[in-house]
Amino acid sequence: MSGMRRSEIVGLDCAAAQTLDGSGWIEILEKGVLVTLRGKTGWREVEIGRGSSDLACPVVAQEI
Repeated sequence: MSGMRRSEIVGLDCAAAQTLDGSGWIEILEKGVLVTLRGKTGWREVEIGRGSSDLACPVVAQEI
């Protein structure tokens, strides 16, 4: 679980350069995803690891 709000998830961009309103972005890495987002208390980073299979992997779902 990432502990992210729905509003934080839908406001994410695919790269830092695309973030016009400064809400956050996603970086796909070898071992998972690094999500950088702006919350009420400032910037935070959330790491999401790859799943045990492609069917259950949130990273594979994002790559499609």
